Amino acid sequence: MSTEKSLAHGNSVHTTPEPSTDWSCEPTLMDITLYPHRSLNRTHARRILWGLAIICGLASLRFIAVGAWPVAVFVMFDVWAIWFALSLSTRAGQVRERLLLTPSRLIVERKAQRTERWSFEPTWLKIEPVRNRRGVEALRLSTHHGQVSIASFLNEAERSEIHAHLQDHLARWRAGDHRRSKPLQP
Repeated sequence: MSTEKSLAHGNSVHTTPEPSTDWSCEPTLMDITLYPHRSLNRTHARRILWGLAIICGLASLRFIAVGAWPVAVFVMFDVWAIWFALSLSTRAGQVRERLLLTPSRLIVERKAQRTERWSFEPTWLKIEPVRNRRGVEALRLSTHHGQVSIASFLNEAERSEIHAHLQDHLARWRAGDHRRSKPLQP
């Protein structure tokens, strides 16, 4: 049994992973899945693109009929550019970050174009907000062995919520709650 919480918004960040380890045999104390908010799914994007292509195609025929064929080329180029932008947006929306706390590790798994996995010892793990001029842009999980940034695609309020949630679970883990057989409750 695991506790799952899903949050949303934005794009992803890429970092170098640590080699994966086998953690599937351990009980799950916390399981959080983070993903960006998608206001336009693939089906609706396809419908919009087809509608735009039909409208622009008809407009292009009109321009060709009056002898302004170069305008038709640029109109079709615009349709291609919108298709390209929508495909990049759809690809960015497929990012998933999973935070899994077991009795011995905190595993961070990021699924984008490929799956990357990092493993941290919870005893020495630090969770710090990564700040810039606009505020908190991500959360950094770090130990003396390495670091990874997570939740970069979430908004600041959701990052703060995840930060507090992770701090709470790690504090209970360090207090010995990880020795129980049931999952930690949020």
